[in-house]
Amino acid sequence: MTLFLAIAVGLAYSPTSTWAPQRIASHSAARSASAVVALASTLQRPSAPDAAAPQMPQPETTAIMCRFTDLFCGHFDNIAQVEADLQAGLAPREGGGHEHIHCHLQQLPMRTRRFAEAPTEYVLASYYFNGQPEKVFRERVYALQPLDSDGQFGRSIQMRIFRLRPETEAALRDASGDASRVAWNAAEDAAVALRIPDCDVYWRWLGERFEGHMRTESIVVRSPVLQRDIVVKDDVALWEGGAGGEDALWCNDRGADMDGNYVYGNIFDVPYKMQRVSDEHWTVKGEGSEA
Repeated sequence: MTLFLAIAVGLAYSPTSTWAPQRIASHSAARSASAVVALASTLQRPSAPDAAAPQMPQPETTAIMCRFTDLFCGHFDNIAQVEADLQAGLAPREGGGHEHIHCHLQQLPMRTRRFAEAPTEYVLASYYFNGQPEKVFRERVYALQPLDSDGQFGRSIQMRIFRLRPETEAALRDASGDASRVAWNAAEDAAVALRIPDCDVYWRWLGERFEGHMRTESIVVRSPVLQRDIVVKDDVALWEGGAGGEDALWCNDRGADMDGNYVYGNIFDVPYKMQRVSDEHWTVKGEGSEA
């Protein structure tokens, strides 16, 4: 079991690492296309003639939301980290190394807005092992909403986490994981009953990265796999690549049982460092050797 098997959202940071690959061009094109779909979907919805306009976020908050969603899409993979672990003699889990994890983030053509709230955007997160897309072990829908002034985190982006309906999971498998080929409905796919409680993540922009934290340092969740309670700690970071660098998603989600015994995550608290990869990378297509 890995960190993603608990709540599938944890990423952490350590400000000492740099990477050489450049920003992937196809990422920007995919982002632009998904934004057009989301906007068109919103404009097509009729509104009540006498309905009051919802509260809109401040311009600075809107700019941060746009920056986040521009980064929070596409493919991320930690194969470079896994190879470095192997060279250092570190096996996954108790060996001090990391499992090979791939994260695919797809922005969904749903956009909702309630009175006195800023618009909410949705992202599908699919996680799989060893660069093999058919080995999906966890999928979640993330609901993103900008906040001007949260009482704890200030200007931030709230990310609520939802499990998928069985019907949606089946449709995704039939569509080879392509979210654009699946019918989405916010009322059903982001229903209250699907929300994972107490796991909301609040993202803040810190100049070179977004950092995400829960309300508390740790939470207790019931593992449906282990059929027991586990204590989860979660730190996340989304790095924006600069000149000579690349975007990255770092994850340091770790869990222990109620007696403090190891359950999942890295034993040295080193995050899973997933770098952005192109649509042609072998871990996206499932071609090549498994790590």
